[in-house]
Amino acid sequence: APPSALSRGDVSMASSENPSRVVQERVCTVLGLKDEDAILGILIKKIVTNLQHRYTLEAVLKRTLAYFYELAAGVNIVHSVDKMSPHLIISGKLLLKNDTVIVEGFRRTLTSAPPSLVRHLMANHASSTLGFLHAGPKYGRYRTQYYATLGKLLFMECRDGSTSTTALETFNTFMMPQYQVLEQLWQAANTGDGSALRSEQLRLPLIGLCRDLRGICQACVSHDMYTILFNWLVDNPKQPQNCKITVFSAALNFYWDDPEVTTPLLKFVAEFVYNKAQRINFDQNSPNGILLFREASKILVAYSQRMLQREQSQPVYKDIYREKYKGIGCVLELFSNALHGNYTNFGVFEL
Repeated sequence: APPSALSRGDVSMASSENPSRVVQERVCTVLGLKDEDAILGILIKKIVTNLQHRYTLEAVLKRTLAYFYELAAGVNIVHSVDKMSPHLIISGKLLLKNDTVIVEGFRRTLTSAPPSLVRHLMANHASSTLGFLHAGPKYGRYRTQYYATLGKLLFMECRDGSTSTTALETFNTFMMPQYQVLEQLWQAANTGDGSALRSEQLRLPLIGLCRDLRGICQACVSHDMYTILFNWLVDNPKQPQNCKITVFSAALNFYWDDPEVTTPLLKFVAEFVYNKAQRINFDQNSPNGILLFREASKILVAYSQRMLQREQSQPVYKDIYREKYKGIGCVLELFSNALHGNYTNFGVFEL
């Protein structure tokens, strides 16, 4: 074993003052690293390697994403040796500042690579090298956690932007893969009677989009963050029927009997109308609250009517929980979140 950087007496004295520093120095000595930033770099490389090559091991993928989220969301109060100047450490910012270079395999398959591995991952978050994103619905729920983590890092960057324009550009650049899918779905929904939405070529992208947006929406913990996402989806509030968010109600009309589509779609909308931490706070003269509630109501009514019709005509289910009760639970959560959101008056029921 390599020699310790601290003698036993030094370790005892230092551990009583700053245990975390002792651990960092010991790890650096054993692994031959220069500082804690290098330790973080090894962890980042391991996370990316697991997401690229070990996603078929579901237990590994699950723990990797959970650890990645903890790194992005962690907040610690650290006391210096003199115990007089505690300071706040946000681990997500350390991830963004980490200058670990891109692993070789990642560089070959992706383009426009920045020097930082984390920033490179954020710039290429939908890459084909991340196999679990393209392995079908089996790994779908992990997409939500993956984008909830990246969403936290994204909004940290947006907050650190010098102007609101910079923050908006950062968000739009990050969301480009999702925007391309949304635009494709929008074109299909507005072609003829919209039945083009019900195609195998659009089914998996729709499922993935709902899971991605739910994760990003979970990362919206303040009014400013939520407003950016809201304006991205409700992009034409003066003509609500032309907003991109109407894609989801249109898709539900054609996929209402497919639980692999309806479950992530309803969960996303339930999260989108959820006013946690008072993040949904529109101006008094803004119609956005009514638009949001009306779109949620359209989805709720459409799904409920379809399920009632099926109950009357074909009450037999292969898997009654998956095909019936799970969807009902999601739609009730959506309804509850919309009613408790406090962003619209109950009088709009008649609109």
